[in-house]
Amino acid sequence: MKYKWIFKKGSCMSKEIISIIKENMGPDYLYLAGCTDLYASGAGNPEAFLIEKADALLELRVFSEEKELLFTRSMIGRQFQWRLTNDENLERTDYLDTTQYLDINPEFSVKKGDRMQLFTTVGGAYSLPIREDRNAVKIRSYITYDNNGMASVTDHRVCGFTRRQG
Repeated sequence: MKYKWIFKKGSCMSKEIISIIKENMGPDYLYLAGCTDLYASGAGNPEAFLIEKADALLELRVFSEEKELLFTRSMIGRQFQWRLTNDENLERTDYLDTTQYLDINPEFSVKKGDRMQLFTTVGGAYSLPIREDRNAVKIRSYITYDNNGMASVTDHRVCGFTRRQG
C-alpha cells in the first residue's frame, strides 16, 4: 500500500457493503452516512439503513477508536471505492489528532433512546448516537512528508465522540 495507515482497499457495489463491514469491523462501532437527500448516523450494524437508502448513498464512514472503513462514490450508480485504516504500525509523527467542537445548544437538545436530538446555536437539528456528556468529535489526520521534509495532511478519519473541556 502507498500509505501505511491503509490496511485494505477495494471497490464494491452497495450490496457488498454489509459483508465488508462484517469482515473488517468488530462488534462496537458507529457510522455516519451521506446520501443525496440526508445525513444519517447510528451505532452498530447499518444494514437496515442500507436496505432503505442504498440507492441514495454517496459516503459511509464506519468507525471505532482503532479503525475506520470508508466507502465513497462520486455518483449514484457507480461502484464504491473503500479503504480500511488501521493505526497499529504508525509512529506518532504519522498522524495528528484534533478535537472539533460540535455546535450544540444545550437548552434545546434532548435524549431520545440511545441518541441525542441536538440543536445548533442557530436552530438547525441533527441526531447522533452519543451520550449526553459528549460535545466534540475526535478526528485523526494522517500526515505524509515530501522530499524536503515538509508535512501535509493526506487523509483523515473519524475516531469517535468525546468530551472537550474549555
